[in-house]
Parts: sequence; structure tokens; C-alpha cells
Amino acid sequence: MDNHKQLWARSKFSTTSKCGYVTNNIAETFNGWIREEKSLPILDLMDKIRQLIMERFCTRRQLASKLSRFKVLPHVMKELHNKSRNLKYTIHRSGPMVGEVGGVNKDLVPWRFIVDLEKKECTCRGWQLTGLPCVHTIAYIGTRRVELEDFVDPYYSVEMFKAAYATAMAPVPGKEEWEKVGIGFTLLPPKCNRAAGRPRKRRLVGAEEDGSSSRGKRRCKRCGGFGHL
Repeated sequence: MDNHKQLWARSKFSTTSKCGYVTNNIAETFNGWIREEKSLPILDLMDKIRQLIMERFCTRRQLASKLSRFKVLPHVMKELHNKSRNLKYTIHRSGPMVGEVGGVNKDLVPWRFIVDLEKKECTCRGWQLTGLPCVHTIAYIGTRRVELEDFVDPYYSVEMFKAAYATAMAPVPGKEEWEKVGIGFTLLPPKCNRAAGRPRKRRLVGAEEDGSSSRGKRRCKRCGGFGHL
């Protein structure tokens, strides 16, 4: 993407959340994670999801225990080092920690950004939004006797990774050992006609998620809405 277009796209985004992309892949991943369990009754489904999360936290804690010698997550530093290769930018220093980084785009149009290592800012706003030094910052850091990892946001630190998975989920006994509670009424399932054929395991992608254009124009027989069948 052209540098000017990137700057325009980043101009109004908050720098609080360190994220450089917007995607629904997390929903797709979770949906695939429970694909075989989606047809279970609600209590069994929730119990299975709890077990999956409990095991995932345990695995991440074991992984975190092996990263004590690192300050920043290794895969993050690997990504930054890959970006540092073959950077052919012009650099002009204004001070020990501030300078200009410039170059030309594919259309030979010149561009220039200001890098401030003390404020941890680049005028391209890529550094502020993601918490990871942008290529302009990486190029400028290469002219200084400083460590690249010192300019990575704490969000990507090993300590933060450990804190995220520090809490262990307690195991839960089977349903046969659960306390029997009388709630005073019977909650019945909603009245709806089951569709013919085998129940789906893959979710239907809505029109707003770049699904089939014809699907977005067809009305659901159950709820009367659009965007799904």
C-alpha cells in the first residue's frame, strides 16, 4: 500500500490497543475448534469448551516457563529481524534519538517520516498502532547502538504472556456429581421445526462477511431475516 494511503488509514485509529489488523479469523478458528462438539446439548457443549480452554491455558503456561531467558516473545523478534533485511532508506539524524527516514515508493515518488526513539513514535503511525517498530524505526535503530527489543511494546513481552495465562482453570466433576437444584419451573426448548437432512457442522457465512451474494438476498424461512438461510 502507498505510504500516503497507509498514513490516511491509520490517522484515526486508537493507539491503546496494539493491533495492526482487523479480521474475523478468530471467529473462524473458534468455530473450527468446536466443530465436532457443536451438535452437543448446551451443557455438554459448554463443558467441552471449558475443557478445551483449561488444556490450552495449561499448555501456554508450560510454554511460558521455557521462555524465561527472553525479554520479548521469540516469534515477534524473528518477525522484526526479517523486516530489517535489505532496508535501503536514507537516514538523516537530528539528534541521538530523533531523525528522518526517507525513500521512494514503487512509482518513484519520494516520502519521508520522522522517527523519535525517546517517544517511541514514527509519523507513519505504524509503531504507535501495533506496538512494534515499523520498518522506518528499524532502519533508524540500525544506525544506533541500541537493542531493538527495547523498543517493542510490553504487550509482546514474555512477562505479559506469562500473566495472560497465569490463572489455572479448576477441573470440574462430572454431571452425575453436580448438586441437584430445583428452580421451581421447567424451561422448555423453543418451538421450531427442524430442517430436513443432516445438521450442519460448518456455519453459513453471512453476506456482510463476503459470503454468497445470492444468500444475502434470500429470506430465512425461520426468522424472516436476510444474510443467512
